[in-house]
Amino acid sequence: MNPMTYLKSYFKFMCVIGIGLSAISLFFKWYSFQIFSWENDLVGLWEFFLFSGWQTPFSADDWLNKAYEPDFLPVPMVIHVIYLVLMAIILFSTLGINLEKEKNIIKGKKFGYLYLSSVLISGYYICIVPIYFFIFHQLYFPYLTFTDPEFIVIEYGIAPGYWLQCVSFVCIFPYALYFSITTTRFERGTESFEKRLNEILAKVHIPIDFHQLIAEERVELENLQLPPDFNREEDNLFTQFIQRRGMP
Repeated sequence: MNPMTYLKSYFKFMCVIGIGLSAISLFFKWYSFQIFSWENDLVGLWEFFLFSGWQTPFSADDWLNKAYEPDFLPVPMVIHVIYLVLMAIILFSTLGINLEKEKNIIKGKKFGYLYLSSVLISGYYICIVPIYFFIFHQLYFPYLTFTDPEFIVIEYGIAPGYWLQCVSFVCIFPYALYFSITTTRFERGTESFEKRLNEILAKVHIPIDFHQLIAEERVELENLQLPPDFNREEDNLFTQFIQRRGMP
């Protein structure tokens, strides 16, 4: 097998795995906030999910757990929905479009921007969410143990959902880049010569009369075919003929 074909197949397989991991990661917990007593007993627990926010297994009557409830993190819900739709679309394009066929490349151009959009949103989850939503709300990232001098130990840390998103980004990015570059290069290469010529002439703004150019070329060719002294000899013969007509 051609090494490039093998590499493309490998990227394609990894992209499918990454799409699955990326979709699943949205439903796992992304952050964990645990409180332990000095006796190492768990006395408080809060877990953050992108769709449902902060969740806790402790009852609402547990005053210590309630006292340490983190602030609400307003991660836009519409971004999650858009991302899931994008994952479904690029999964279809990854499995159903073979870029080795020309007609599929033409169809694939419509999906190139969707691949780039999915990579950007995945980067949003990896970078913007922890920086703006976690650290901004004083939730230490990615992991920290804080010891209160009185009686508790607090552990802050990211959860499996975030790690799955990081792995999915690494899996999706190579094939998304290959897909976008391939369709973009094909789009540039399919421009006809006539179209490019018209674009150049439009920039120059010089009117061209093709009939005039053809006529001028024809005259030049005819002049090249005649001897250099042909016209001069013809005039001399005609003059001698006129003069001799009057002689006896």
